[in-house]
Amino acid sequence: MIALKKFRLGFVGGCLAHQPGIPYPRLFHRVLARRLEDEFGVRLEVVVSDQYGDEPRLRLASLLQEGPLDAVLLHRSSNTFFIKTAFVFVVETVDAIRYVLNPMVPRIRSQPWLKFEQTGFRDCITLWKKPRPPGPAAPPVAEVPLAELEATITAAESGRFRLKDLSWIAGDRCGLVNWAIRDEMRIVDEVHSAAAQAGIPLIVLGPGLNIGRSWVNRFAARLDAAFAAKIDQLEGGSYASLLAADPASLSPGPLLVEHHMDRTHFNAAGHAFVADRLHPLLAPLLSQRSAACQPPSLR
Repeated sequence: MIALKKFRLGFVGGCLAHQPGIPYPRLFHRVLARRLEDEFGVRLEVVVSDQYGDEPRLRLASLLQEGPLDAVLLHRSSNTFFIKTAFVFVVETVDAIRYVLNPMVPRIRSQPWLKFEQTGFRDCITLWKKPRPPGPAAPPVAEVPLAELEATITAAESGRFRLKDLSWIAGDRCGLVNWAIRDEMRIVDEVHSAAAQAGIPLIVLGPGLNIGRSWVNRFAARLDAAFAAKIDQLEGGSYASLLAADPASLSPGPLLVEHHMDRTHFNAAGHAFVADRLHPLLAPLLSQRSAACQPPSLR
């Protein structure tokens, strides 16, 4: 039996690579691996960085120390982005629920965002605090009925003002959204620099739909456009958008409610959708690897 050549893809992101509730064979990278192996005879091996509290450039450096990579996939989801854009957001601890002022509001920025994250936003200004009710731990992420997700979208798109929208509107007005987009561009620059130094291509996977948060989705669309423009300028960089329309698709939008198991996480259909978006970016890289592995007489 001939051993297949490997293509090692580093993954710097969140729970997408190992999402609870999704059977392992249906995770996006396993779907991709089967498809690419059938096409090119090259085994895709995804190496996941689990240093979630570190800056992405440091997470990539750590992966490279463990062994060589053929490419790196940087996932910047709406979940890691939207909290940066809120004027006030919720921080939940074991014993309390705190409503805190965004520490990056102009004139009170004292340290990088990651430092606040690492300390659980302990040093942020608390506007309101209430004890956390006693009870069992939160249940694992579960499928939400399709009708409920559709109703959530309908309500969010009704145009009716809701009080919880005020935090996003205020965040936009005071410059938090523009700052957050600049911070995401900084992250891409740093990871691209580290990837270029290692001689490997960078693929960036952008934010997806956040069901029921119309303002967050507007901000995600702005981030999506900024990513596309940014990565178009980077040598050795490519971008996979989860929001841009696919000309080959008959669907009214790229991400449907069927692609979510709750309001932010993907279900198995969503993972297949992610695999579809990444496939055209990874296929040429594995094709090159396949050709390089062929005897000269077969090339």
